[in-house]
Amino acid sequence: MIHANRMTGPSQRQVRATGWQVRVTGWQLRWTGWQVRTTAWQVRGTGWQVRAIAGQVRVTAWQVRVRATAWQVRTTAWQVRTTGWQVKATAWQVGATAWQVIGTGWQVRGTGWQVRARGWQVRGTAWQVRARGWQVRGTGWQVRVTGWQVRATGWQVRARGWQVRGTGWQVRVTGWQVRGTGWQVRGTGWQVRARGWQVRGTGWQVRGTGWQVRVTGWQVRGTGWQVRGTGWQVRGTGWQVRGTAWQVRGTGWQVRARGWQVRVRGWQVRVTGWQVRVTGWQVRGTGWQVRARGWQVRGTGWQVRGTGWQVRGTGWQVRGTGWQVRVRGWQVRARGWQVRGTGWQVRVRGWQVRAL
Repeated sequence: MIHANRMTGPSQRQVRATGWQVRVTGWQLRWTGWQVRTTAWQVRGTGWQVRAIAGQVRVTAWQVRVRATAWQVRTTAWQVRTTGWQVKATAWQVGATAWQVIGTGWQVRGTGWQVRARGWQVRGTAWQVRARGWQVRGTGWQVRVTGWQVRATGWQVRARGWQVRGTGWQVRVTGWQVRGTGWQVRGTGWQVRARGWQVRGTGWQVRGTGWQVRVTGWQVRGTGWQVRGTGWQVRGTGWQVRGTAWQVRGTGWQVRARGWQVRVRGWQVRVTGWQVRVTGWQVRGTGWQVRARGWQVRGTGWQVRGTGWQVRGTGWQVRGTGWQVRVRGWQVRARGWQVRGTGWQVRVRGWQVRAL
């Protein structure tokens, strides 16, 4: 098993059954080995590590602080050099009752989201962004200036391309699109067909049994992931990461020193409990499972049956119309977003969060 170091502080939040643990100074995932310290993402044993100065994936300044009452991430510039991602921001901050980003303008106070500098704003019962165009009124999400819009049955972004009508997500301008049974991104390349994820243009692709990314380097042919340039590689039927400890040879994922292993019939991690069978993803012990019809986490985990995500035990649940978290306080009902106690609330259409 992988045991991350204990973090100190006046209080802590912990999900024991699934292994996720958030203490005062950072994210910590025991058993599986994921750990985020004050200044660096780190996964011990498996080889994943992103520090403030250097790493295979370099980051200018990661900093995550979880205090007794508030999330806080202070950073001058998010940057991943190998993949090209970069987000410049002054300070992400979440107070006791509200999300707040000082530099970039994200802010949630009292009953709703608000971004003053950038235009995000939620007041009363609906999302609204004046400067940039995000707006939710009456029946659904709507962004006029930038193009995000959700009306009655689905998400829609006209100006920028995000759109969900009837059965699925769709982004025309930017490329995300879901038709019927699968995600699809035009322009940028993401696509999921009836049988699998597929990304065209930028390279992500899953046809039938496996992921594939050609342009950016991630590639899964047949039944497995492969990344040539960045180090992740799955040849034949599985994942492989050389030099960073993650490795799947022949049939799938395997981390020998720490217990990850994938066999012919499905993804499986013996020590940590992850397993994927023929019909779907499954994690034993921790509870993750994906069947032929949808994601499912038994015991204390996520579940998606037909229409939506569901997490029993720990609280996340989406049935039919919306997200719901019972145990931890997040709840989404058919009438709108609502967070009591913490201040989130959108009652009009479908998302609802309650603090139990």
